[in-house]
Amino acid sequence: PRLACLTITGGNIPELASSAIDLASNSLQVLDLTGASKGLTIERIECPSLRQIWCNEGTYGNGLRIGCLDVDGELADLSPDMRHGIDPEDLADLDSTCRFFRHDTAHSGRMDDTMEVEVPLECEVFIGCHPSFRRSSGQQGRSCSATITTTIREYFEEEQE
Repeated sequence: PRLACLTITGGNIPELASSAIDLASNSLQVLDLTGASKGLTIERIECPSLRQIWCNEGTYGNGLRIGCLDVDGELADLSPDMRHGIDPEDLADLDSTCRFFRHDTAHSGRMDDTMEVEVPLECEVFIGCHPSFRRSSGQQGRSCSATITTTIREYFEEEQE
């Protein structure tokens, strides 16, 4: 079978909460984790056809987080719930590209190079609730997105639109 879309749901299933998944599929195009357990993250992705990953934001969100280096050489978490307090001028290089990191399953709030996840070139990572959920629930929030070629400057400019 050629799996094109994988949606993982489950709310607070203990077996999935704060776990990491390892994906390998030549046919997978869309991964939707917006309905998955809190803290479900991605350890590794070997999916060359993957074009979209949908994640929830928040400390107990799921999927991936977006990050880059700050002027002190530390990783800054640029996910929607964290980037509002960040001044882009405090980041090391606004023309560097976004990097993707798995959630810290220990919930210590840390993010380091060992947590980086390689995302396929053509894949766009959306963080925030899925549009179909916003329509059905009446939520007004919007997601942000980035690829491995999105610069930090472009990422911050997207928020202004």
